[in-house]
Amino acid sequence: MTDYIPQSYKNLRDWLQKQKDELPAKAATLGMTDAERDTYLNAVNCLLPVVSAIVDLMDELDAKTADFEPLLAAQSPILRAAIKRLKTSPACTPSLAQEMEWVGDSTDVDPKTSRPTITIEAQRGRVRIDGKKPGFEAVNLYSRIKGQMQWKLIAVRKRKFPIYDDTPLAVPGTPEVREYMAIGVVNDEEVGEPSEIKEVAYAG
Repeated sequence: MTDYIPQSYKNLRDWLQKQKDELPAKAATLGMTDAERDTYLNAVNCLLPVVSAIVDLMDELDAKTADFEPLLAAQSPILRAAIKRLKTSPACTPSLAQEMEWVGDSTDVDPKTSRPTITIEAQRGRVRIDGKKPGFEAVNLYSRIKGQMQWKLIAVRKRKFPIYDDTPLAVPGTPEVREYMAIGVVNDEEVGEPSEIKEVAYAG
């Protein structure tokens, strides 16, 4: 049985708001006593401001991340050029480069011929996507319901995994099989080969 109380923060906020807005007018019709109605609404009012604050912080983080991406894209070449020059110095030993964290696997990978890898896990209220992005600055993540032709872009220029998809079920209460695919991003452009398509049964 699918739990009707949403697990993701955004969906839970919307669900609680609906309870607050609509339950009072329906309580008497449903046979609720005043005490039952007040207890129910007290629980709603206890949860709603807290989850709303969490959602606001998530939205703020998304906005700040979006503003940061072009800034990072503009400044990263300056840092890379400086580090490349510094690594040619006789004083830059392998241990010093390691200490300064100036080494990484991505420098040995050509993003034009590389592809991300992803793994998928269905959780309550969301799908968790983990993966690797060899040679890429970030990934774009796409999803669709199995059997559909059109992909939907659900995450843009994500630099770190995991990525979470809390999109509601297309038909409430009806499990569905979702497919996911990631494409590498360099300088705000998709490059390389797309990841293998991964699918997962999701029940909400």
